[in-house]
Amino acid sequence: MAVCASRGGEAQAHVAGGVSCVEIVLNLANKVQLCRRKRIAASETVLGTVAALSATATAVFFSEVETVFVSECTAERFDKVWQRDVTFTNICGKVLHCWDQHTIQPAVLPLVVHIDNGFGRFFALYGPNCNLQTSSTKTVTIFRAARRSRDVCLAIEHALTPESIIAVTVHMIVASARVSHPICLQCDYVDAVFRNDPRWTANTVVKTEEGAHMKSIRVWEVSEAWVASLGHGLRVPSNIMINITKNGGVNVFLSIDDAFCEDVELKYVPIYEAIVAIIERFT
Repeated sequence: MAVCASRGGEAQAHVAGGVSCVEIVLNLANKVQLCRRKRIAASETVLGTVAALSATATAVFFSEVETVFVSECTAERFDKVWQRDVTFTNICGKVLHCWDQHTIQPAVLPLVVHIDNGFGRFFALYGPNCNLQTSSTKTVTIFRAARRSRDVCLAIEHALTPESIIAVTVHMIVASARVSHPICLQCDYVDAVFRNDPRWTANTVVKTEEGAHMKSIRVWEVSEAWVASLGHGLRVPSNIMINITKNGGVNVFLSIDDAFCEDVELKYVPIYEAIVAIIERFT
């Protein structure tokens, strides 16, 4: 494939034969940078694809496309970007116990692992779908690494004595998704969209060496009215951390203080979907 990139989207390229994968980077006059990967059939031209992308970009971002860069994209790179709906990856919370009751079911005591770390001493139970850590005083049990609240219910039912439980709360729900295109991490337009959104306060998190491969945005002071409009019984998140990768991956860490119940994570799907929709549209 011979490719020429020029000002104003006048790049022209023809596919020699079959279907080719290309990566197209658009640079707009308002400093927005967009990246898209497309399959180009033999009957198509890159110019036609670029023209369509440029028209869409101008309509969304209210700015003309200044330069276009087109390069071949291997099938392996192309297949790394595929859209995925919101999927829950970690549900964390705690169980409060009565101090004068036996906390752990006798049947699982042989499976308990004693651990000692910087947070104290714990009695740990590790399962395929949920992990439990009970404090040395046996007044608090932390649960984590569950993808479904139903797995948490099952772990609590089998491992903890019901008479010892005072309350169960959830304090973090982590979900992931993937938008339909790669993301130019150096472009700050989506950061500005989050900062200017009246539904919350937001800022960009300064990158560290470990986080150089992603963009991080923190959201807090979320509007109570907006959360209430999404459904009954939702608690207002105290903090939302959003991590975005160059291949379109989105990880959202939602910090809340809510009573735990079966399918509690499903209540918060509208918040995750609203965040992913912004990233899908403005990157």
